[in-house]
Amino acid sequence: MIDFNNLIDFTSNTQVFYGTANTINWETWSKPKNCKFVYIVTIGSGGGGGAGRQSTSNSAGGGAGGGGGAITCGFFQACVLPETLYVQVGPGGIGGIGNTAQANGGTGANGSISYVSVSPNTGSAYIILQSGNTGAIGGGGGTLTGAVGGVGESSYLVQSIFSQMGQVTSVNGTTGGNGTDNTTNGGSITLSKLTSGGAGGGGVSAGSSVSNGGNINGAGIVPTLTGLGGTAPAAGYTGGSAPAGFQPRVPGFTYTARDPIIFTGGAGAGGAASISGNVYASSGGKGAIGSGGGGGGGMNFSTGSLGRSGDGGRGGDGLVIITAF
Repeated sequence: MIDFNNLIDFTSNTQVFYGTANTINWETWSKPKNCKFVYIVTIGSGGGGGAGRQSTSNSAGGGAGGGGGAITCGFFQACVLPETLYVQVGPGGIGGIGNTAQANGGTGANGSISYVSVSPNTGSAYIILQSGNTGAIGGGGGTLTGAVGGVGESSYLVQSIFSQMGQVTSVNGTTGGNGTDNTTNGGSITLSKLTSGGAGGGGVSAGSSVSNGGNINGAGIVPTLTGLGGTAPAAGYTGGSAPAGFQPRVPGFTYTARDPIIFTGGAGAGGAASISGNVYASSGGKGAIGSGGGGGGGMNFSTGSLGRSGDGGRGGDGLVIITAF
């Protein structure tokens, strides 16, 4: 006689936890009755893109893209986990702020780690799983010559006590694109993981020669996101924002969406030159989940006019998915 009672019930119970803007708080997950296994996916948030530099009759580099979040997954027997887990999803880093003074652009804020713990505490004695060891780094603010892209979140190498009860895999986040001067376009991003850094912003020379923002180079189901072109606009130009990162249909509370999970950083903004009048350079694109914001464009304006360099794009919030079956 076949004993069907010991076969796995493949009816899954999946709950998805999202970031809540700039707030860090704890949410709870309750273990369903009679489940045998629990699979957890944690994605860290992306770093903010750097803002472009603002100069008067001088070169101004674009801001760099923010780094991408790491992804860590864990497979556990349900019996080794408590009835309630606590989830904290890391918010994305704020993009660097452009300015009207003759100064370097603001650096993007760092991303944050996403946690699943046995108590609302991020101490190592409480953590079941976390996205990585260090959050993604924000992109550097533009200087006279450019900026360095933010480093991606490091993988989860130092595992906590409770994580040793399961099978854990982890991958690093990716670095953002460099901000550049007028001689080359902002650094583009070639996809290699499920999250990405943001592309770098373009700059402008003292002679008003401009470069374009970097691209997110598409692959497979991901389209190419083209950075904004550099411009020497007329007075009153208010810039805009580079394309936001690619994000498929995001799983809902009941996980009805079936698109593959892959997210990208925002594209970069191009440099801008103001001959006369008030001009605002373009901002970097916002990063999708776990991905970096794009770099803002550098700004050069002549004596007698005003200009504001482009802001960096905000990094995407993290994500946690818990499936019981």
